[in-house]
Amino acid sequence: AFSFEYSHEAVTAGGTINITVTTPAPNARGYTMIIGGATHFVDGEYYEFSPGGPGDYTISVIAQGGAIVDEIYYINSLPAGGTSTTTLSLLGTPSVSSIVLTLDGRLSWGNVTSSTGYEYDIEFDDGTTLTGTTTRTYLDLDLNEKSSVIIRLRARGGGNVIHSDWVTITRNLD
Repeated sequence: AFSFEYSHEAVTAGGTINITVTTPAPNARGYTMIIGGATHFVDGEYYEFSPGGPGDYTISVIAQGGAIVDEIYYINSLPAGGTSTTTLSLLGTPSVSSIVLTLDGRLSWGNVTSSTGYEYDIEFDDGTTLTGTTTRTYLDLDLNEKSSVIIRLRARGGGNVIHSDWVTITRNLD
């Protein structure tokens, strides 16, 4: 058996997928950890994998045989994992090019696959802020007497789906 987690609460540069063998196999020479299709041989029972970016990373672990103990040759174990329950999804940010703010105050953005919703932090030039979450891909804002806005937005996950990093844009309204 094994456990896995992402090193941060949201996708970030330098974040790692951390895998721990929780039930070591007797006489194993090490473990083969297959993460998102990439194979890594590990001498110990812990491994930190640096993902190449957002995406789905299915994890499997195989105990490596080859040891001979009391004239018994130990072979590789069957793979553990490799299913949807051992997949870690790292969400990408909403695309900057998909973020639109219309003159009537409709803020919209493109859907991020596998997200459960979105978190926003909006700061207007008059000092007011608007923060919260939504399951929609748009918000209606009051732009009266405002001349600029800073919009921070990220996709939200949960469980084995990790929040995206924040995307930030600034818009002048005049």
